[in-house]
Amino acid sequence: IAGFAASNSIFDIYECETIIDFPQVKSTTATLNDYYEKRDAEVEAGAAHYTALECCNEENGAKKVWNLSEDVTMTILYQKFYETRDPNDNNNHSVCFILTHGERHFLFTGDLEKEGEESLVEHNNLPEVVLFKAGHHGSPTSSNDVLLSVIKPQIVCVCCCAGCGEYTANNANTFPSQAMIDRVAKY
Repeated sequence: IAGFAASNSIFDIYECETIIDFPQVKSTTATLNDYYEKRDAEVEAGAAHYTALECCNEENGAKKVWNLSEDVTMTILYQKFYETRDPNDNNNHSVCFILTHGERHFLFTGDLEKEGEESLVEHNNLPEVVLFKAGHHGSPTSSNDVLLSVIKPQIVCVCCCAGCGEYTANNANTFPSQAMIDRVAKY
């Protein structure tokens, strides 16, 4: 959410017509409050706002499948943390979706952790994917075999400051973690 909450944020740079976000969070932070403020300003300016759960249930005008162009769709995937608070972590509340272009699939799971990935596999008929945007910046608790063995990604992309200790002094938790790299390497 930081990219949407920062000064010169995604909301500031782009015109957002539809916003799909998380229905549950455990706690609030300054960044989350900044996100809500910017999101609400976009809605006031005319953007539609839906939660991932509304999309999965096709409620209040939301859709599960969005046609982004003539041959690209975005499907919002259900996982239990849209309806259940994770008492340990906000990451499992991430919005998950698949972009499909013809027969090619691209999976995005936000900062989902192992328990969220298990729910994603349990509640969806996931295809094999060309690209998987690794969960939670390549943390040790993301991109687990329960998910990888189903989606069998050809390419795994990790969004992080590689090897940067910005968030921790513990090398084992520097992103991407060696544990995550070891899990995805076989794909």
